[in-house]
Order: sequence, then C-alpha cells, then structure tokens
Amino acid sequence: MSTTTAAQLRGARVSGGRGVPGALAGVLLGAAVLLPADPAWAVDRRDLQNVEQELSRQKAEGERLRREAASAQEEARSLSSQMVDLARRIQDQEEALSALEKRLSALKREEQSIRDALARRQDQTVGVLVAAQRLALRPAETLLAQPTSPSDTVRVAILLREAIPHIRRNADALTSQLGALHHLDTAIRAQRAQIRSTGDKIRSQHVALQTLTRDKQSRVQDLRRRSKDVEQRMGSLTREASDMRDLLRRLDEEKELQAREEASRRAAQQARDEAVRKAAEAQQATGTKPDSGQATVFVPPPPPAPDPSSAARPFSGARGALVSPARGDTVASWGQKLETGETVKGLRIATRFEAQVVALYDGQVVFAGPFKGYGNLLIVDHGEGYHSLLAGLGRIDVSVGQSLTAGEPAGIMPASTVSSAPPVLYVELRRKGQPINPLPWLSASKGSTSG
Repeated sequence: MSTTTAAQLRGARVSGGRGVPGALAGVLLGAAVLLPADPAWAVDRRDLQNVEQELSRQKAEGERLRREAASAQEEARSLSSQMVDLARRIQDQEEALSALEKRLSALKREEQSIRDALARRQDQTVGVLVAAQRLALRPAETLLAQPTSPSDTVRVAILLREAIPHIRRNADALTSQLGALHHLDTAIRAQRAQIRSTGDKIRSQHVALQTLTRDKQSRVQDLRRRSKDVEQRMGSLTREASDMRDLLRRLDEEKELQAREEASRRAAQQARDEAVRKAAEAQQATGTKPDSGQATVFVPPPPPAPDPSSAARPFSGARGALVSPARGDTVASWGQKLETGETVKGLRIATRFEAQVVALYDGQVVFAGPFKGYGNLLIVDHGEGYHSLLAGLGRIDVSVGQSLTAGEPAGIMPASTVSSAPPVLYVELRRKGQPINPLPWLSASKGSTSG
C-alpha cells in the first residue's frame, strides 16, 4: 500500500472499488454522502490510492470554490462602492435641481414684478402723452386766445416744460425695465434648459443604478432564498408587535434565536466531521475494510460566508459621521412639538418626488415592509444595540438579511402624494429600543439636510 497520511485521508471513509467514483460525485454538494457498499468488495491499496487521488481533486475543487466565493464577495463590495458613489451623484443632482427650480421661481416672481411696474408706468405715460399730443395739435397763437389770465398761461407753460423731462425719464425707465425683462426671459429659458438637462441626468443615473442593483441582487439570490423564512417571520412579527419598541424587541429575540440555531447546527456538523475523521484514521491505521455495510465519503464544505454585519464598523464611533438618507428640507426636528401635540422623536425631511434614499451607516437589514402607522418601513441593525429607521418610502430596494454600507441605495420616495405636497421621509435612531436624537450623529458636511 502506498504511504497515506492522515491529513490526506481526513474526512474520507470508503468501501467498494468501481463504485467509488459514483459516490465521490456527491462530494460536490459539500456534505456527507452515504452509498450502499457491496460486502463482496475489499478495500485494497489500489482503492485507497484512487480515493487519495479523488480527494486531492476534490480539495482542489473546494479551494477553487472558495476562491470564487471570495472573488464574488469582492465583486459585491465593488458593486456596493459603485452604488454608493452613484447614489451620491443622484442626490447631488436632486439638490442642484431643487436649487434650479427655486431660482426659476424667483426669476418668475421678478419678471411678474417688472411687468406690473411696466403696466403702471404705461398707464401714467399714456395719460401724459395724450395730453401733450392734444396741445401739440393746437397752433401756438390759439393759446393766446384762450380765456385765461396771463399767469395761468405761464403756469401751463411751466407744467409742460416740467412734463417733458418726466416723460423722458419714464421712457428711459421703461427701456431699462424692458431690457431687464429680456434678460430675465433669457435666464428663465436657460434655467428651464438646465432643469431638463439635470432631470435627464438623474433619470440616466437611476437607470444605471437599477442596473447595478439588479447585478448585485443576482449575486445575493441565495441570501434572498434563505431570507424567505425570515421574511415570513417578519410578517408575523409585524402583526403581533404592538408598537415600534415591541417590534425591535422581537427582532432582537429573533436574531438571538437564529444565532443559537446556527451555533447548534455548526456544533452538530463539527461533531459529525470529527467522527468521520476518526473513523478514517482508524481505518488507515488498521488497513481493514469498514465493518458496516455502508461507505461514507466526506469532504468538508467551504466555510460559510461571514455575516456581513460582523465586519461593519462600530456604530458607537460614528457620531457626526452618518450619511443623510435623503436630500431635502428638514420640516420637523427632534423634540419639536407638532400641532397634534405629538413630540417628534427623529427627523422629518421633505424630499423631491422619487428622491433617492440611502443607508445612514453600515449594517444589516432586519425589517423591510409596511408597518402600522409608518407606511413602508426599513430597519437596519448597526450592531451594539443601535438601529436606524426610515419610514415613508415609496419603494424599498433591499431585503431582510442584506448587508448595506453607508450611503448605499436602499429605496426611493413616492412618485406622488394625495395632497401634491412633497413626500416626507421620517428618520429615527434607536439604542436598545429607545429613540435618541439623530442630529449629533449626522454629518455636517455636504449631504446633510437643510432646515
């Protein structure tokens, strides 16, 4: 028998000769495979050599799969980075578009003011010009024949002399205002053209972002499939939770339950692996065939991908560094009393229709969907007991279990509202289920909302 090390035969326990290749095909599934063994077959040196060679090939295949998994993770990180950059550009364009529209409104108001002033001046000037025209049609000698005193005639002459410069000044003012009106008209047309161009850029970038989103989503289909059961449990939690604090408590309990189940599953798998390894080593040491009527061929599966949230940056060190989830005007802040008597426990940001919404910080999606009183709600677990809540979205583009990085697209605001008023995004931070003031956590650099 050729020399066979325990490491080479680790995880392998076989019987049978020509039946071995069929059994080894199941190794690709990364789990223990049980095959019927012919008691008449003996395990000889040639069989063990074949097993060694096949195990070597399978180890190489496992390494290749692990490299591909690492490459896929790197591509996913690259896609996330591209999506963050593109979402930031979209938000910049949205902010620029809002500024252009405000400037256009100001230009229109200025234009209307000039038109009103022109109308008033025109009425005054027309009256003076009509009077002057009537006087001009009369010969000068007829003025002397008017039944007026010489002093009245002098006064009329003085008034006419004073009226001429006034008419000229009015004419000059009208000319100036007409010129300003022309410039305003040109500026308004330019603003409208720029608004159209910016709108086209936003639409184009949204298309590019949707392409990246689909690309990334295609790479996390396994995660989506695994999250179906989780999403069903989330639906059950939504129905059972009485309020937001209760929902977050239930989400934390669900997270702990999943962690215990995963730890139990891994412990059981490790126990099975260890039993198979010891059996293979014992078989190698004795050189005897297995005493059971079955043969076990095992290759440990590639290690599972790390939990995306486990590699996230600590949230406690992110004070003053959170990304604003959307561009817009803050219409209600932490602690503000509303007309309804309600006290705001977060931020309310009036945005553009279909505005881009992004994640505030690294984390993992633990809830995505409608929740009583919140509309479409997204909850991201940032670790250390911190959660961010984004409510009022028109569409959520992420799913439960998905990992997000700061600034990564998470959804968009509604395309319309019942009252035609701007849509409002509600932002809330919670620590251990309790709301905290988000303002000190948000970045003061470009991208923060204006109040």
